[in-house]
Amino acid sequence: MKAKLLMFSLVLAMFAVSAFGQDEEFFKGVELYREGKFQESSDVLQRVVKAQPKNIVAWRYLGASLENLGRHDEALAAFKKKGGGKTPRLEYDKKLEITGTVKAPYDDDQASRRRLQGDVVLLVEFKADGTIGFIAVLRDLSPGLTKSSIAAARGITFRPAVVNGKPVPEIRPVSYPFRFK
Repeated sequence: MKAKLLMFSLVLAMFAVSAFGQDEEFFKGVELYREGKFQESSDVLQRVVKAQPKNIVAWRYLGASLENLGRHDEALAAFKKKGGGKTPRLEYDKKLEITGTVKAPYDDDQASRRRLQGDVVLLVEFKADGTIGFIAVLRDLSPGLTKSSIAAARGITFRPAVVNGKPVPEIRPVSYPFRFK
């Protein structure tokens, strides 16, 4: 009985060390992304998502690294992965603050005639210098509504997140609802 309990404790300890190591890899991958070391970030985050396939934040930063490397198709595939597992939390001195938004107009005649409703969901890079970086489409409705949403996202103003006293980029989903009244 004692041997079984000791073996169980050993296996549990090994699992905890492994999970902690993956969290460390995750934070390392995000830090490399923040430093603009996209290839290194991609390499580290590939290992993280292999071990933690439900870590949605790791998938987002992996996709962002790939996007910045010009690997658009691979980035989009990473962005479209689903989460659901426990994800390590990124810590900030100050969180990203949206200071201004632009409404996405319903300016697609064809979608209007079809009375199309729903949300366009974009993944937006909020860069450390206060500008909008890449925008990836996670869910679209029609070409016109998606184009309208992307234009609105480009008009977002914000104060970047801050870590260790320095502004850092952040990747965040942004949703534009289109409804008939």
